[in-house]
Amino acid sequence: MAKTKAAHAAGGLAVELKAQSEAIEALARQIDSLAKSTNRMLAQVDTSGEAREIQDILQGIRSGEVATYPSRIVAQLIDGENPVRVFRKFRRMTGEELAAKAGISRPYLTQIETGKREPMFPVMVKIAAALEVSLDELVPGSAKTAR
Repeated sequence: MAKTKAAHAAGGLAVELKAQSEAIEALARQIDSLAKSTNRMLAQVDTSGEAREIQDILQGIRSGEVATYPSRIVAQLIDGENPVRVFRKFRRMTGEELAAKAGISRPYLTQIETGKREPMFPVMVKIAAALEVSLDELVPGSAKTAR
């Protein structure tokens, strides 16, 4: 009788091991399928050049070559607010401070910020330097302004 119980127990273990083995094989097939799917998606990203572009942007951020700004600043620029005013306020500068730092009069700066006057290129260079931003970031609607 002891042999019968042992044989019965061994048979039950064999069935349980077979079921676990089949479950493991099913999981392995699912993992393989997911891996293939992931590789297909990565290949699509790589062929479109997006992966390289993302890597370049991240490298630029790490190296300090690409400036980043809080979302509220980006939203203001996207909404069409004057970049000189947006960056002046972001830098916590008064109009007087920026005008002095850029070597222009306060009324002229006000006209630039309100869009009543288009500044000459050398003035924009001075304003960009005073605000510590690139010229691209001061040009309304440029690709880099909305970054």
